[in-house]
Amino acid sequence: GWEVLAVNNEPVSNTQEFNAVAAVIKANEGGQGTVAEVTFRVGMPLDVQSQVSMGSGSQGPPQQPMGPPPVGAIINIPMDFSQKFGWRRNGETLLLTGLTPGGMAEACGVKPG
Repeated sequence: GWEVLAVNNEPVSNTQEFNAVAAVIKANEGGQGTVAEVTFRVGMPLDVQSQVSMGSGSQGPPQQPMGPPPVGAIINIPMDFSQKFGWRRNGETLLLTGLTPGGMAEACGVKPG
């Protein structure tokens, strides 16, 4: 799965730290707004089979699909902290184990599994 590393370049290492930073961002609704940049480390997909797509080969030159970022990549995704993220974490860690279909994290392109 993916792991949350930082919010607005402020490192977070557990749920408590993440929630503390999130509370500050949510309190800014009238000021800078509630969108913040969340930094993720891309982990192994939980279901590798879903990453494999079979092509028929009869559609001309192969298109390079927009696949997931490589494992180990560090990516930043702006997310609105006034919305429910729609992700599941592994206990107190910030390792994401899944997404709620239709949630904000899914809409932002987070793909932990």
